[in-house]
Amino acid sequence: MTRNSKKYRQDKKILLTVAALILCAVVCRLFSRFDVVDDALNYLCSLLRSIIYMGIIITWGVSVRRRVLNRSVRRYLMAIAALLLFWFGIRTCKFLFLEGIPALQYYCWYGYYIPMILIPLMGIYLACCLGRSENYTLPTQLKVITVPAILFILLILTNNFHQKVFAFPFGLEDAECIYVHKPLYFVCLGWMFAEVIAFLALLLVRSHVPNKKKRIWGPVIPAAAALLYCIGYLMGSKILFMIAGDMTAVMTLIMLSVCEICIQSRLIPSNTRYSELFHASTIGAQIVDTSYNICLASDNAKEFSKEMMRCTEEGPVEMGNERLSGAPVAGGHVLWVEDISMVQDVLKKLERISSRLSENNNLLKAEVELKEKQAQTDEHMRIYDKITEEVAPQLQKLESLLTFSEDPAKTRENLGLVCVISSYIKRRSNLILLGEEASFLPAQELEYCLRESMENLRLCGVAGSLSCRCKGILSKDSSVAAYAFFEMILEAALPTMNAILVNLTVESESVEMTFSISCDLSAIVPDREFLAQHNAAAIVSKQEDDVHIAFLLPKGGAAK
Repeated sequence: MTRNSKKYRQDKKILLTVAALILCAVVCRLFSRFDVVDDALNYLCSLLRSIIYMGIIITWGVSVRRRVLNRSVRRYLMAIAALLLFWFGIRTCKFLFLEGIPALQYYCWYGYYIPMILIPLMGIYLACCLGRSENYTLPTQLKVITVPAILFILLILTNNFHQKVFAFPFGLEDAECIYVHKPLYFVCLGWMFAEVIAFLALLLVRSHVPNKKKRIWGPVIPAAAALLYCIGYLMGSKILFMIAGDMTAVMTLIMLSVCEICIQSRLIPSNTRYSELFHASTIGAQIVDTSYNICLASDNAKEFSKEMMRCTEEGPVEMGNERLSGAPVAGGHVLWVEDISMVQDVLKKLERISSRLSENNNLLKAEVELKEKQAQTDEHMRIYDKITEEVAPQLQKLESLLTFSEDPAKTRENLGLVCVISSYIKRRSNLILLGEEASFLPAQELEYCLRESMENLRLCGVAGSLSCRCKGILSKDSSVAAYAFFEMILEAALPTMNAILVNLTVESESVEMTFSISCDLSAIVPDREFLAQHNAAAIVSKQEDDVHIAFLLPKGGAAK
């Protein structure tokens, strides 16, 4: 089977699938229009029809993203697809979800004109980008035509207040009331068709495909069909309303047809016909499916057995002076042949040189590795000693708490304290380790420390709440000092504490921490030597039944 016949069959299959979906949607509409089914099935048919059309729009948009290379052109085509999807979305809401809410139904109806006005405008911008670079920017004078479009949209959306586009002789009681078109409506309609004509004219001027004067008739025909449809719709043709009364569906299909015909006729360049380029390539390559059946091959590609091709999954296969390589792609693999004769010669020379240097290199490597291991061991010992020294008081408390007690209640209380102190040891050690790698730490690290300690307070029967607002970074010394003060207060208040509320604020490398604790005031005695050492301040006060503590550690204070 030739490549052209395969592409023809694929295009035919896609076309038949779309036609079948459209036919299904039409049947659903006929069921709903002639009350063939009950209300529930009627609703489902309407919903299914909307899903079909919206699925077609989304699928087309995805295909455009894959097929069109020029970023500017692709962006405007995707905008058209998004506007069509918006159009069908508000149409679905109007008829299926907003029944009985006339005000919202009116605005959904007015919303139809947003895509109707903007889609031709996107077409004009698209046509102007044809043949330009991806970084092309539209000139200011061309962007000015956005102003009338926005003005028309605003006039339509505010029609209920002035009725200059649609007039309602008998009032606005419901969404299906009688209305008449005012002159401003026809001005807006004329503007939209002027945009369509400008789009087709620019498409003819900007496209560089051969025979473009003949190809331009492709999009002109559905555009003319849209004009005839609008005329029939405005004249209230009963046959038209019976066969194709859903204007949103008809105009969506026509607009998709115009864009797709432009792509297929090359008026809009697309990412296709790469199979022909692949065949003409000088690289001996081929694309196979998952079963290693050849799907595409260049003209100078060699034939290989499936067993050999499958071996490329483990790595390249050498064949004398050539090498067969492979790589996975979507749906199969790509295989190619490389001439490695020059590479092999170079490798042999390098191998001879490498053998002469290997002995000296091995000795030097062993010496370096020994020094590195010794340095790592010394560094680890230094860090472990530092951690042990800084958490020594907590380790001593753990040792006393873990002594055997015959009182079960005392044992449970001790185990809760062990969990609180252990979490401090763990998090304090983590801060020390992080501080060895950097002088400044993320402010959230202090929040993580406090949060884990607060969670372990539950094991002691203490209700706790933590509120944090941590921004930026904090020096390692400030992080350790703030966490040490927190633990100091926690351990002092824990014997008489019932509940605790902590607010932590870290900003501009300064720490502000407030405590509200339900405990005995006499238990809270801040270490003045600690505060002076870190240039920090702490205020303890009694507020009703709670002890209030305010702690402030300024920027750079912990390093003093």
